[in-house]
Amino acid sequence: MNILLVSAYPNAKSFDAAIVKDIADNVPVKNNLKILDLYADDFQPVLYFDNDHPRRELKNDPEMAKYRDLFTWAKQIIFVFPIWWGGMPAILKGFVDRLIVAGFAYRYVDGHPTGLLTGRNAWIVTTYDSDNYAAHGEIDYGYVLKNQVLLMSGIRTTASFQLGNMKHTEADKRESFLEKIKNAAQTLG
Repeated sequence: MNILLVSAYPNAKSFDAAIVKDIADNVPVKNNLKILDLYADDFQPVLYFDNDHPRRELKNDPEMAKYRDLFTWAKQIIFVFPIWWGGMPAILKGFVDRLIVAGFAYRYVDGHPTGLLTGRNAWIVTTYDSDNYAAHGEIDYGYVLKNQVLLMSGIRTTASFQLGNMKHTEADKRESFLEKIKNAAQTLG
């Protein structure tokens, strides 16, 4: 199976980086894994369109061709990112804004969006500092990514992992979370 792991954290020595490493180290070798670190790739997240670059042509943006190719190639997409101020990092938001566009990820049929990226599954792995952020029913961008962006594109989210209260989480709880991620990664393919 072709697996794309999308990472959006600027510190290569962070807990999120450990998550990425543990997933990569535990995906069975029969799979093809590619890691897209948006920061290391120097992804430019600013969405722009004007008269010379119309919005309806975003699906053909040459700067996004390699990312469209990665999403077309992948059958499993794994997102790893922190929740900052209730949302995903700006670099990932810009990635979504520039990639998940009409004509590539979805199209309108009788006024309703229809996903064009069907046959793909996603995992969403998020970390955050708030105490029990998700448990309080707050809308976060893990939820938005799953229920608005991916669903509209035809991508089915099959797993969601969250670890909150990062600043006060004991080492054993972090290790338990990483073990859960490792075990899940071993089942892919």
